[in-house]
Amino acid sequence: MSSEPVEGGSLLTVAAEIVSLDPEGFIIKIHNDERNETFEAKSVREYAEYLIRSVNGSMCDNFVATWLPSPNARRADIDLIGMQLGMMQEWMEKELAQDDEVDDGGLKEAMEQVAEESEDSDTPPRD
Repeated sequence: MSSEPVEGGSLLTVAAEIVSLDPEGFIIKIHNDERNETFEAKSVREYAEYLIRSVNGSMCDNFVATWLPSPNARRADIDLIGMQLGMMQEWMEKELAQDDEVDDGGLKEAMEQVAEESEDSDTPPRD
């Protein structure tokens, strides 16, 4: 297991990069460091489902989702993914507010972190 140790246990890191496709569309390349596994999500929903599976199947004690620089991503795709992640986060917050005993497998925390990182991204647009 290549997960790095952190205070109180080990850390699962799932890193993602946006790659725009020609003439349109995108994929999200994801790397799970615990399994040394790469996955290509064709939608934000697929990305979120992969995060849930990774967290639920992990032997690590902690989790972080990060966005890698995405030099092969169009600004429009970055903006679209950020918007969809934000909408997904809002939906999850409403669902969890209705039943705060629902276990989301760490997805809410991951989506918040991803949304923050997406807003802070300095990745230059590709046109």
